[in-house]
Amino acid sequence: MSSIGRVFFGLSLAAVVGIPLGIVIGRFQTAQAILGPTFDFLRPIPIAAWVPLSIMLFGIGEIPAIALIFLGCLYPIVLNARDGVQAVEPIHLRAAGMLGAGPMQILTRVVLPSALPDIITGLRQALAIGWWVVILAELLAVRSGLGYMMIHAQQLWEPATIISCMVAIGLIGIAMNVLTGLGERYLLRWRA
Repeated sequence: MSSIGRVFFGLSLAAVVGIPLGIVIGRFQTAQAILGPTFDFLRPIPIAAWVPLSIMLFGIGEIPAIALIFLGCLYPIVLNARDGVQAVEPIHLRAAGMLGAGPMQILTRVVLPSALPDIITGLRQALAIGWWVVILAELLAVRSGLGYMMIHAQQLWEPATIISCMVAIGLIGIAMNVLTGLGERYLLRWRA
């Protein structure tokens, strides 16, 4: 289904950019000082406000939809990764350094495992936001997917189709939540 593909593509791009960016912002005060205010400024702007600009820049089709999903998913990923990194106990960092761990080992063996619960929370939030944004994008800027089917059904006065799409959205949301919960339990099995 094109809606699911759009969400996962936009979410994947946001994760590839957002997780490292959040780690850098969380680890380095200079990055926090430069990028933190930028994210604080952009985060409250609703994704719907970006629709006209994305259509002007990219036209109608896949690219504006993916851009909107990417943007919607980016904020929770970056901010949760940042918060997870900043929550790492300083004593753990000092202990790893005293045991001879280098910066890369500290990052991979201390910081990332400690921040992983927050990173996963950011990914789960981003998935929910991505699903909301894809429907918005398909209502306004794409000619396929569940959102487009709903707007097309509205124009043809077919409420049954609209309700069917809404049920499909709900069922897909439940399935995504179950799958992400299983993935989270697997990745964080050490916590139990």
